[in-house]
Amino acid sequence: MRFHWSKYWQKCYNSTLPREWPVTYPHRISSSTSEVRKVVALNIPPTDLTIDALVSRTRDVDDAVRRVIYHHCLPQIPLPRHFSIAQREQILRNGLGDRDETVKASAAKLIGQWVDLFDGNLLEYLDTFELVSGTEVAEDALKALFKHRPDVLDSIKFEGAYMLVGPVVGFSHEV
Repeated sequence: MRFHWSKYWQKCYNSTLPREWPVTYPHRISSSTSEVRKVVALNIPPTDLTIDALVSRTRDVDDAVRRVIYHHCLPQIPLPRHFSIAQREQILRNGLGDRDETVKASAAKLIGQWVDLFDGNLLEYLDTFELVSGTEVAEDALKALFKHRPDVLDSIKFEGAYMLVGPVVGFSHEV
């Protein structure tokens, strides 16, 4: 029944009916049925009202739901700054530490997309992390980025960056 309900809402969302998704869908993504969670994740619009629900599914028990979240949902959100620092770190920690290699690869691809949104400026991207209180997630993100996107590593230039003092530049040199 829940699966059919989700399919019905998918049709409604794709039609001209009023958009009631932000009100009804965040709680549906927590359904006990993994097929419903997957359908909801595929069709939920990424808005300020649904971001918390999407981030919560990065630890879903079903691999297929996590794959949808990392491969389909999260890349639709235009900038990593739409997430709080805690949400960004949770997304990366859960994705890069996942037991499913497909989820890990999708998380690494997401990092590459986020860096591309900053025109490849790695220092600007690193500025989206809270580097003063801890660097573990940012370090894992950089390692995954360099592993999956060696072109980013080749394009790094630290000319003049030594003149800047701050945790972002210090951290980038350390990694």
